[in-house]
Amino acid sequence: MDKLKSNQNNDRGFRIFFVIFLLVIASAFIFLVYLEPKLNEAKVEPQETVDSNNKTSGDPPINLTNNADSQIQLEDYSDKYLSVKYPKGWRVEKNQEPSLDTKINIVDQNEQSGSISIDILWKDPSLQDVKQITEFFNTKLHSNHELSDIEILQSYERDLYKKDDGSQVKMGIQLTKYFNKTIKNNILSFQMAAPVGNRVFHFVYDTYETEAFANKKFEKMISTLILKEPLFTEERPKPEKYLTSVISQVFGDINDFNNEKSLKSLSFNENTKNVTVKIYGKDNLTKNLVKKSMWLNITETLKLLNKNDQFNNIQFIMLFPLTDIYGNKTYDPVMKISLSKNTRSKVNYDEFIFSNIPKIADSYWESPSFKN
Repeated sequence: MDKLKSNQNNDRGFRIFFVIFLLVIASAFIFLVYLEPKLNEAKVEPQETVDSNNKTSGDPPINLTNNADSQIQLEDYSDKYLSVKYPKGWRVEKNQEPSLDTKINIVDQNEQSGSISIDILWKDPSLQDVKQITEFFNTKLHSNHELSDIEILQSYERDLYKKDDGSQVKMGIQLTKYFNKTIKNNILSFQMAAPVGNRVFHFVYDTYETEAFANKKFEKMISTLILKEPLFTEERPKPEKYLTSVISQVFGDINDFNNEKSLKSLSFNENTKNVTVKIYGKDNLTKNLVKKSMWLNITETLKLLNKNDQFNNIQFIMLFPLTDIYGNKTYDPVMKISLSKNTRSKVNYDEFIFSNIPKIADSYWESPSFKN
């Protein structure tokens, strides 16, 4: 009997040991198959980033958000004039005008915590150095009625690039704080402006972030900026060619009536810098609407021209089909309007009402047919 009990105890112990053994094996299997891969996925490995010298490093990407624990990468914007890095996931919007002025907007489309604006403008001959260029953009900033409480926090100059003769070209940097009435929020605006060849380069970073944090982001982006050769070497377009391209954009290449070009003729005096253009107006439902569309199109032309205005007096002669008493159709002048450079310089085109164009003109005439 004692021997039978001993065998039963041994048998029970063996079964307990065997069950424990199976549990250990099962636990190890679950760990290897399910848990270990999950743990490996949770590890954050350093990622490679590209610095301004196009070299790679094993450091994590720069943190470009307000949350110190979150990291996002930079990605590249590049065209024939420049390349620069900006926060990944931001949206790039680009507009190139007929003057070859270029405007690039890069915006945070998710959190809307910031934006980048890059303007490449033909340089006004009166803007000779960084100080004048910086003051030029400051004037534009202060003329924006949506902004108030504008305060310049920092203003300094820094070397941008070295010319072939060894001299340094400077860039002006300003940090400005202002209140945006539209979004009802304070904005920090980091601005960089510099003369580059025949152009002015203007880089703006606007953000809601703290000054110290935003400054790191601005410095990082500026450090990745590369200006390319065409930006330095492209020649300014001739005045008449520039005006022709603007008219084509506003009035279209072909007019609405006889399949000819919208621009009938352009006469430019190189000595006086006076120009006269004959343009076919656009068709519309009534004569009154035709007249108003001419005012609007002339105003749009002047607004675009204002960015590269190399003319003294500009005369617009507007053509439109008229039918005489014999039923014959002619394309005669129905409007003549002249504006001097002095008059044009007074206009704020962002706020200007186009129907006032006859009132500010140095001379204005319209056909009696418009009054019938």
